Amino acid sequence: MNIENIALQIKDIVVKVLDSSEFSITVDSEIKDITEWDSMRHVEIISAVEKHFNIEFDLLEIVDFESIKDIAEAVKKIINEA
Repeated sequence: MNIENIALQIKDIVVKVLDSSEFSITVDSEIKDITEWDSMRHVEIISAVEKHFNIEFDLLEIVDFESIKDIAEAVKKIINEA
């Protein structure tokens, strides 16, 4: 699975969890630029991503995520190590 495909799937998860079509999210979106993405939503999004890809992130990894692309790169790394 390539990084672009993973990022698109994560973008779809983010849109679903945030349950809003009033803003534009792209695979290049940064978390800080999405006002609806607060700390509680972050937990929900990360949990949904882990469930979707059947993976688990390291806690230190989670706090360093700054963008959808960061999450996608971490997913790809975990998938490749499996």
